[in-house]
Amino acid sequence: MTVTPNAVAIPMRLRVNPTPESSGPQGSMNFEHEETTCANLSKAARAYLASLTSVDPDSDKELSRAIWLHALAIIYAPAYLKEHGPGIREGWPRVPLPTSLDLLHRSAQLGSEIAGLLNPAVPVLGVTTGKLRREISPLGRITGPKSGFDLGVTVGWGHIQKKKGVVMPGKGCSKEREFSAEEEASIAEGSKDLGLALESIKAHWSDKTLDIYLNTDVYWSDVPKATWEYTIGGYQVLKKWLSYRDRSVLGREITKDEAREFTHMVRRLAALILMEQRLDANYASMIDHIYAWP
Repeated sequence: MTVTPNAVAIPMRLRVNPTPESSGPQGSMNFEHEETTCANLSKAARAYLASLTSVDPDSDKELSRAIWLHALAIIYAPAYLKEHGPGIREGWPRVPLPTSLDLLHRSAQLGSEIAGLLNPAVPVLGVTTGKLRREISPLGRITGPKSGFDLGVTVGWGHIQKKKGVVMPGKGCSKEREFSAEEEASIAEGSKDLGLALESIKAHWSDKTLDIYLNTDVYWSDVPKATWEYTIGGYQVLKKWLSYRDRSVLGREITKDEAREFTHMVRRLAALILMEQRLDANYASMIDHIYAWP
């Protein structure tokens, strides 16, 4: 298991009675070693699951993951965030639990989709791999001169602050515009596939899109405005990524794989935004069938 520095991780499962042989250098734990695990659940959470099923969450990994993934689905629902904003800011978000196992697993499936979209190491069918969804395929394409691309990020997306040595975001260069006729057609086709109205997709993405420039000649085309403005942890995701890839910070051009990663990020976030209607509906179903704690 690899944990990114400064990340806060909550394990879904815990190791049971690790043996000395499973320890690494200087007593550190070897997470590659196969051994018994149990669900990382409180007594109250176990009692809740026991009210729904006789299956043991320690032996059923899908069940033990369900509450965690359900929580992810709930906290990404715009309606939940709006309704519980003060509580979230105070640090005690309350997540409603459903009264049936079927509702729990359906919610967990949404959470699993979110987890996949948020994890850059996990390919997402239709979004980053395979045949792309029709509304997704035009997004974030790298565009520039036919003779070849200069992949240096040189339009001021980031710089190193001299006194503190930290990377600071810059203004960069982006051009807001209307969707082209081709892009509009792709959205319309994708809306049919998703069972959404064209206006619904544009309401989620905004009726504007942007071209995001690496330099004066090369840009990622068609980045929906809402995708560009999307924040996680208070940071504008795409702009933050670009600030660390500015040539003045990185000391080199970005690679083709890095340019492609930005494209994938655009598509992941766009797909995540289009889940919001389903996430709100899921949250509403929890409110209608809410488990009452003893």
